[in-house]
Amino acid sequence: MSEADQRHLRRAIELAASARGAGDMLFGSLLVDPTGEVLREERNTVLTERDIDGHPEMKLARWAARELDRESAAETTMYTSCEPCPMCRGAIARANLGRVVFALSNDQLDELRPPGVIAPDAPQVDYQGPAFAGRGTRANRRILRMNMRLISCHRQKPWPLRPSPGNPSHDRVETGVTTLLQA
Repeated sequence: MSEADQRHLRRAIELAASARGAGDMLFGSLLVDPTGEVLREERNTVLTERDIDGHPEMKLARWAARELDRESAAETTMYTSCEPCPMCRGAIARANLGRVVFALSNDQLDELRPPGVIAPDAPQVDYQGPAFAGRGTRANRRILRMNMRLISCHRQKPWPLRPSPGNPSHDRVETGVTTLLQA
């Protein structure tokens, strides 16, 4: 790990301390370009903003997806006080961020939790599906094909392609989903 990596990680930890000082959970992150310039900093705001996705990694990934083209995003590094949770990992991947460096792993974080405190990602959820009994496989394949068409359009046009009425890709997907749900 380079001196720059260590410096940025220390800043992520300072942001985490700032979050704690504001009454939030102890998490902070920053996004850095290839030259070492800090593009944006965020801290956790889950409690103070009553926002379950107020994780700093999620906020940075959303910002990068809106403000950076995919090539520029792929050249960035996110520095964060703790290893990103599954929700944030998904957002980081979708934003096409190139690298994540974290100070504390999830296993280390779990070891620091007081006895009896349950990690937020631990509760079990009862997922049920597919909803199209008897036709589930065929219906899911149609939805998957429609999504793949939309994704291929995203790759051909500036990212993100915003679905809107009158957009041929959006209209095709909307018509397909409506037809599928009426069948």
